[in-house]
Amino acid sequence: MAPRTRIAREAAEALPMGAMVGEVATRAAWLRVAQGWRRWTPFGYENGAPGDAPLLRLTPATALRALAGGYRV
Repeated sequence: MAPRTRIAREAAEALPMGAMVGEVATRAAWLRVAQGWRRWTPFGYENGAPGDAPLLRLTPATALRALAGGYRV
């Protein structure tokens, strides 16, 4: 998968902790964490979750494999 690949919400939920997705409608970036999601802002991370809008996988495939393999973030 190439970076910035469109993915379904269900696929985003299966991403490993540390992965990032982008929400197309709001142009927000989201970090996958054990408790769900955190929205990235220039001032830090905020609680929340991406909406039902289309998502883009921002994390490159090689980094996803490292995260899925147990790389600690």
